[in-house]
Amino acid sequence: MLHVVDPDEEDEEDKLRKVSGFLQFFKQKCKDLYHTFQRVAVDERMVKSKHRSGIRQYIKNKPTKWGIKLWVLADSLNGYTCDFDVYIGRNAPQEVSPNGLGYDVVMKLVAPLRNQGYHLYFDNFYTSVKLVKDLFQVLIPATGTAADNWRGFPETKKKGQQWARRKAWGSMRWERDGACLAHQWKDN
Repeated sequence: MLHVVDPDEEDEEDKLRKVSGFLQFFKQKCKDLYHTFQRVAVDERMVKSKHRSGIRQYIKNKPTKWGIKLWVLADSLNGYTCDFDVYIGRNAPQEVSPNGLGYDVVMKLVAPLRNQGYHLYFDNFYTSVKLVKDLFQVLIPATGTAADNWRGFPETKKKGQQWARRKAWGSMRWERDGACLAHQWKDN
């Protein structure tokens, strides 16, 4: 039998115990062999898998619906994976902070990029006003999509669909809250 770790030293609580050493080695190689360009993105990816374990996930809108879910920091220019974490489910040993899972994922993945002039992009799962402001404090400007019902979203910009009904295509409105800019426009 091939063992990546010593079976006598395995942590029974760790769902990735059989491959954690290999994952750390692989992640370090991803970082060592490539220097990212200025624009990076955080998103989730699915690694197709038919195995049966507690870490297999289902995401309805992905091309690969079943598999292992990865939180990925990728170069926006070419999609190269700069860093990643394996999502092991809600029952993970680490606690989610009061800021939410999306906040925690982003802050962990971008920790090595602080104060270096990178620009970060993400989708509405990760977007929060607190995240954008905290990233700005460590010199990482960020852009993300958001729903107008999110906590911290400017009250004057809520009910965007009602606003858009009376406006021509391409109309826009915005509001600044310190380092955070909420910008809405009418699109198709």
